Amino acid sequence: MAEMILSFGIDATLSTVASLITDEVSRAWNLKNDLKGLQESLTMIRGVLQDVEEQQTRKEHVRLWLKKLREVAYEAEDVLDELVYENLRRKVEMQRQVQSGTEIQNCFSFSQGTHCVKMAALHFKMAHKVKNINESLNKIKNDAMGFGLQIISRQPQMDLDRLTNSVLDNPVVGREADVSKIVNLLSHSCDQVLTVVPIVGMGGLGKTTLAKLVCQEVIEEQRLFDLKIWVCVSDHFDYGRILGEMLQTLDGHMGGVTNIDAILIHLPKALEGKKFLLVLDDVWNNEYERWNELKTCLTRISRNNGNAVLVTTRTEEVASIVETSTHYRYKLGGLSHDECWSIMKERALIRSGRTSIPTDLEGIGREIAKKCGGVPLAAKVLGWTMGSKMDKEEWLSIGNNNVLNASDGKNDNVESILKLSFDHLPSYLKSCFTYCSVFPKDTEIGKEQLIRLWMAEGLVGCNEDEGNKYFNALLQNSFFQDAERDKYENVRWCKMHDLVHDLALSLSNSETLTLENCSAADDISCIRRAHVDRRKASILAAFPTGGCKKLRSLFIDGFELDNSRKLKSLRALLLYGIKNLPSSVGKLKHLRFLDVSWTDIEVLPESIAQLYNLQTLRFLCCESLKEVPRNKICNLMSLSHIEFDNDDHMASKVGQLTCLQTLSLFVVGPDRGGSIQELECLNQLGGKLKITHLEEVRDKEEAKKSNLKGKKKLKALKFEWSHGRESNSNDEQVLEGLEPHPNIERVKVESYMGEKFPLWLYIMKISSEGDSFTVFDKLVELKLSNCRCCEELPRLGHLPRLKTLIIEGMPNIRCIGNEFYGIDSGSTSNGGRLFPALKKLYFNDMTSLVEWKAPPVDEGGETSVFSCLEKLSIKNSPRLAKIPLSDSSSLVTLKIENCEELSYLCEELQVHSFPSLKSITIRECHKLIWLPSGLKSFTSLESLVIRYCHGLTSVPEYLGELHSLRFLEITYCGSLSYFPETILGGLTRLRELRIGNFSEELDSFAYLNLIQDLSSLESLTIYGDCTDRIKCLPDQLQRLTALNSLSILYFYGLEALPEWLGNLSSLQILEIGSCTNLKYFPTATAMQRLPKLRNLWILGCSLLKNNCAEGSGSEWSKISHIPNVWMSD
Repeated sequence: MAEMILSFGIDATLSTVASLITDEVSRAWNLKNDLKGLQESLTMIRGVLQDVEEQQTRKEHVRLWLKKLREVAYEAEDVLDELVYENLRRKVEMQRQVQSGTEIQNCFSFSQGTHCVKMAALHFKMAHKVKNINESLNKIKNDAMGFGLQIISRQPQMDLDRLTNSVLDNPVVGREADVSKIVNLLSHSCDQVLTVVPIVGMGGLGKTTLAKLVCQEVIEEQRLFDLKIWVCVSDHFDYGRILGEMLQTLDGHMGGVTNIDAILIHLPKALEGKKFLLVLDDVWNNEYERWNELKTCLTRISRNNGNAVLVTTRTEEVASIVETSTHYRYKLGGLSHDECWSIMKERALIRSGRTSIPTDLEGIGREIAKKCGGVPLAAKVLGWTMGSKMDKEEWLSIGNNNVLNASDGKNDNVESILKLSFDHLPSYLKSCFTYCSVFPKDTEIGKEQLIRLWMAEGLVGCNEDEGNKYFNALLQNSFFQDAERDKYENVRWCKMHDLVHDLALSLSNSETLTLENCSAADDISCIRRAHVDRRKASILAAFPTGGCKKLRSLFIDGFELDNSRKLKSLRALLLYGIKNLPSSVGKLKHLRFLDVSWTDIEVLPESIAQLYNLQTLRFLCCESLKEVPRNKICNLMSLSHIEFDNDDHMASKVGQLTCLQTLSLFVVGPDRGGSIQELECLNQLGGKLKITHLEEVRDKEEAKKSNLKGKKKLKALKFEWSHGRESNSNDEQVLEGLEPHPNIERVKVESYMGEKFPLWLYIMKISSEGDSFTVFDKLVELKLSNCRCCEELPRLGHLPRLKTLIIEGMPNIRCIGNEFYGIDSGSTSNGGRLFPALKKLYFNDMTSLVEWKAPPVDEGGETSVFSCLEKLSIKNSPRLAKIPLSDSSSLVTLKIENCEELSYLCEELQVHSFPSLKSITIRECHKLIWLPSGLKSFTSLESLVIRYCHGLTSVPEYLGELHSLRFLEITYCGSLSYFPETILGGLTRLRELRIGNFSEELDSFAYLNLIQDLSSLESLTIYGDCTDRIKCLPDQLQRLTALNSLSILYFYGLEALPEWLGNLSSLQILEIGSCTNLKYFPTATAMQRLPKLRNLWILGCSLLKNNCAEGSGSEWSKISHIPNVWMSD
């Protein structure tokens, strides 16, 4: 089949060429007439491209004409871009001469003659190139007229402004029964170590979405599993990689572990006592041996019963390999026609902005829904396309479209629907979409990165807002999916469905080289974009000599960039896993995007300062990087985004980079970024900016020269002074001068040593015209950290959007009073809502805080404060005696730690006060004598932790009425002498209990008398007394025949474990810690009655450890049959 030439891609290139033809370029090169003629040719040729798109499949000469145009278009872009590059180079040279005080070069000086000859030669060379381009385009234009090609009006542009506010989170339609059936299959997993349930079905049916719904049900609702681990497998089935990703999910610090033996050591510890659900998404591997290797490892790392694997796959063959039995295979069917129509209708209404479908369109829409084949992806994409024109003729045209009716098979039909929706996109979105084929399948595509890559290739102008609109449009069209947001609800990542990726790659196959199509390219020398890792490193060698010169985007992962490759047209270069960046990178005149983040490079070569077209430079997390051309980065006049995170990598004279939109860090100081005045003219800065070493700023006037008040696009600011300073000379003045624009959304202040905050921060308002003030009404997060000298908190209660407030390390704050709420002394709250949007409130290390006052009530006796609060955490406030929580109906999590004077906690609470509360943690509150009576009304409470509360004398009997409790810990309460034995018997849903280390009166463990009634209890940790007072374990434990995990800690008086330990026949994990006099296990017969015991830890029990020495210890024979034994002093 002949290569399909993408006219929309050529149009995007020609549009870029047109944008490069500016008056500045025309004047600088004296090419006004040539460039004018070129512009005219471009206008005519772009006009006929729509006609060419329709004719190239029927007429070979038209296809060849289009292919020639593509080559000339790329060449024209390179030539015009080189003119722009030379202009920028001249500006940098002139700027350098002015700064150095040398005379600007001219041709009247003999010494400059050589330079002028070179300039004249360059001018002649470039003029000749432009002339050749003009002649080529003229011929192409004349050929078009000879072919009879017509200028066809372009499709109307999409209204992108309607798409920028939010991303659809559509409810899932028609899968309730499927979820219920799969959950039922997983619920049977409790009887075996590992249950595998494959979900099998064609692409686009929603297998991944269904798996997510199942996870939500079994993890959050029914609590069948403790952990969910999600691994996207795709066609690269490597059991080591899968286990590594499991470990990284459980412990983010273990992400770099790749050695399989190390992984198999750490995973059992991370999964200790936990039942896990592992989701393997999009599995293609049909080799039984590979699956068996993984399954063997999974059963080895956790021999607890009740674990499960949920697999999504398109093939029955894969399902037959992985399933526990055919009974566990779940075949996912399609949706009904009505369900497809429901999806389509909702999407069409959202896109059109209407509230209902006109009656004359309803019947047409239902007929089109039948062509979706029950596939929700097809319904979503088609519905959005139909919403672009709520017109009867348009809908009939879609329904009768040949593409839509061409295939009978379901898979073909889905692909046809995707192609039809793609055809309805405007050309600029088509180019952006097909670019994404360069990413491997299932890649998490970063939104910011993608937009900047689009910009680097000229698919988006220099305005990043335009790129945001393009991204959102593709997301709304369902060409992107699985959008992940940060905590501020901003989309950070997305993925492409496999079928969508297949479409993108099929459209760009002749110009894109990836792992998926590395053998499919007809002519490898035409490749414009390539993504190559160490597995396919030989692909680059397949390029003919000089064949890389047409590459525009290159992603290299895991091997070094070859100096010999000619990459003269490169626009974007992303390097992963390298150790060296060759200096030849400075020759890439057209380069606009360079990312060497997370690499081991030691030197960022000086030659990068010659990349005058560079827009994005990223070198984050380069821990080995020692040399950065700090004094030359200022030459990068086109730079819009520079991202780094090490103070020593700070460039100087960034004030010359007037195009900057992103500057992640600015380090003040003569040996770093210089004066803070460098920020003065950078008014296009957006995103977040961290400013450090603010002690280097002299005074308020110097701080004001940063002009932060004029940077209305900045979203987040962090002001940081150096840690450990002993004195403060000017902090208050400096922070006053750093007043931001009222559009700011997040502010952090760290290590500020002023005694008071400047007015803008204290009242969170700034003066505007006359006597009026402008509120920081967009602020969503404020963090004040280590402001050790401040004696008063800012007034914050009036901020309408503040969601997160963190105040920590402020030892001079003694009282939280009316001022904090924003109420003047002596007045009431006037019925206003205080902190109306606050969700998270943290007070940490407030060592002098004595009093926290409730706000005064208004005349009606009511005050609304913290009405949306979900999490409250108070740590290390040892003098605070009371916490005013009269009503927090939205509160979910409450943490109080190291508040030694706290003796009074929420006693005024009524039944309605805390209906949402699920978790309470109280630690190191030594004067807390009793628990509040209101606690019994917390009917939603699932977790209660009381630890190191030495003053607590009794546990109220009503604690047994907290029937929702799943986790209970009451430990290290040395004065606790009253613990009714009826309490535990009432906690029928309790799954984990940690208890003990109380006063001598409870040494009999009578409070455990009803523990055998806890049929749901899976894990128990029992504490002794840290003395040798208690000589034996509580006998009540011998009846816990369903217990999975037992930890025995701090029984200093215990010398031997009891014979009844063998009764715990379900025990899988046994931990023995800090039992310093323990020497013996029960008899070998008793230990053999623990058939499921797979993991044994002996920690801090030196006598027992010695007796368990392999081969020689008296106790070794009793435990030698246990698969996993860990011992440590």
